[in-house]
Amino acid sequence: MKISVLAAAEFEAEPIAKAFNLNGPVSYHYTKVWKGSDFLLVQTNIGKVHAAAVTQLVIDTEHPDLIINVGISGGFAKEVVLGDVVMPTEVIQYDSDQTKLGYPLGRIHKIEKAQIPLLTIRGKGFWKKGLCITADKILSDNNEGSLLYKKFHPAVVDMELGAIAQVCYMNKVKLVALKSPVDIVEREEVASFTRRIDRSMSRLNEALSMVLLLLSKDVLWNLEK
Repeated sequence: MKISVLAAAEFEAEPIAKAFNLNGPVSYHYTKVWKGSDFLLVQTNIGKVHAAAVTQLVIDTEHPDLIINVGISGGFAKEVVLGDVVMPTEVIQYDSDQTKLGYPLGRIHKIEKAQIPLLTIRGKGFWKKGLCITADKILSDNNEGSLLYKKFHPAVVDMELGAIAQVCYMNKVKLVALKSPVDIVEREEVASFTRRIDRSMSRLNEALSMVLLLLSKDVLWNLEK
C-alpha cells in the first residue's frame, strides 16, 4: 500500500519526520517532502488553498492508495480534552456559506452536500471519533465556537482537513485523519496553545504508528456515520 502523510506546518511535520526517522526534507515542487519506507510525508502549509493544492499535487505525482492527514486542532469541551487524539468521521467547511441561497451552511458547490465522510479504522482506545469542522481562520471566539457546537456538535476544528477531504473525494482517494486539540474553543485558550504542541504531536505519532500497524495487518476499513 502506498501511503502519503500530509501535515500543515513545520511544527507538525518535523516531529513526525523525527519520530519515524524519515529522510529529508528536500524540495518538492512548491513545498517540501520527507521520505521513509512506510510513507511519504509532505508539508501542505497552513490553510485551505495550500492544503488543496498540495493534496492534488500528491495525488497526481505519487498516486497514493491512502492519504493520512495528521495535525493539531482546536477542540470542543463536550467532546474532547486537551491531548486527545480524534479520528474524524466527517468534515464540514463551515466557512462555505451559501445560506442566503437556501443551502445549508457548509454546502460545497458541485458536491451538493456539506458533510464529507472520511475513512476510519478500528482502534478502540487509541482515538476518539467525531466530526471535524474546517475554515480559513483560527476559531478563538468562544461565542462563535458555542454557536458552531450547537449547530454541528463537532469534536475538533482545523484549517486544512475540509479542503484535503474535498480533493480526495473528487479524486476518489481514501483519506484518514488524525487530529489532537491543543486548545479548547469555548475557553479561548488559543494564546497558550504553543505550549501544548509537543504533547499533542507525541500522541499523534503514537496514533499514526498504530494506524500503520493496523494497515499492515490488513485490518478492514469501515465508514462509520
